[in-house]
Amino acid sequence: MKALVIGYGSIGKRHCRLLQEQQLRQSDIYIAELQPNRVKEAFSAGHKIYELGGALNEDFDIVVVASSTASHINVLKSLPQINKLLYIEKPLAHNFLKVAPIARYLKKSHGEAKVVVGYMLRQHPAVQKVKKLIHNNELGKVLKYRAECGMFLPNWHPWEDYRDFYMSDIDGGGGALLDISHEIDLVTYLVGPVQRTFGILGNLSSLECTSDDFSEIILHHKNNCLGSISLDLIQKDTFRKTRLIFENGEVEIDFVNKKLSVHTGVKEVKNQVFELGADDLYLRQYKDALNTDGTVSCSIDEGLNVMEIIHAVRESSISGSFINLPIYSGSG
Repeated sequence: MKALVIGYGSIGKRHCRLLQEQQLRQSDIYIAELQPNRVKEAFSAGHKIYELGGALNEDFDIVVVASSTASHINVLKSLPQINKLLYIEKPLAHNFLKVAPIARYLKKSHGEAKVVVGYMLRQHPAVQKVKKLIHNNELGKVLKYRAECGMFLPNWHPWEDYRDFYMSDIDGGGGALLDISHEIDLVTYLVGPVQRTFGILGNLSSLECTSDDFSEIILHHKNNCLGSISLDLIQKDTFRKTRLIFENGEVEIDFVNKKLSVHTGVKEVKNQVFELGADDLYLRQYKDALNTDGTVSCSIDEGLNVMEIIHAVRESSISGSFINLPIYSGSG
């Protein structure tokens, strides 16, 4: 089994480590990387180097796109033949209108290979329990929700100056709305399709970044559920919770403390804490995606749907009005 990892930054290195673990057993790993210092680093680590779009006629069982978000569109245009899995790190790209025709092409061009986007919060056991609870209608209809994630930008990569990190650069595909878009995928996965959205994004803090350090979003779903999402790069103490209000109770997922709380009355609360390692959700996603019957992982259609909502939030922030979905994306 051969794997290709495109991008050898911190997330690319993590994927290499995961692919080499016993559970996945990818012994033959190639690296495609444009930065010369990272090419040397990958070669020193024992990986083979692959020239993306070059004359080499290789095919791979697994290809992972782990380069910067702004590079995804060009990378996705020059992929080799893939036999089993194309794993695209979230978000799908930085521009919905440009990536939409590419995503549609990818669905047709890789035969039996699965294409997934790396929204691995879906794999969290608490999320799966809530998904089952909704499916079984245990608490009635979902009426509203609040999803919030805040992480301090300088803490993301403490080994480097945050101003040199792509997350701080609008042209590098950084920012709260794009890079913390897990919550957008999460609520659409749990609640269902969105019919219109309102949002505002920009910069509130004194952080030296050109990308947005906050985004506030309202989503009106087709089933009439109303929700809000708050994303920021400002909070010093990392915060990540999603709370859903049902007709007959409330559910809260605390991702930081790995805790699920189900409220069915004023003092009727059931709490469950989960044991999860740093790589567990990634491993679960790989195993699910490589399973021919896997249905949890985010498909390329669902990843494109997140990009459509991101595009609508940006449009709404400019116009000051709700944006209806879907958005026409016929011209790349």
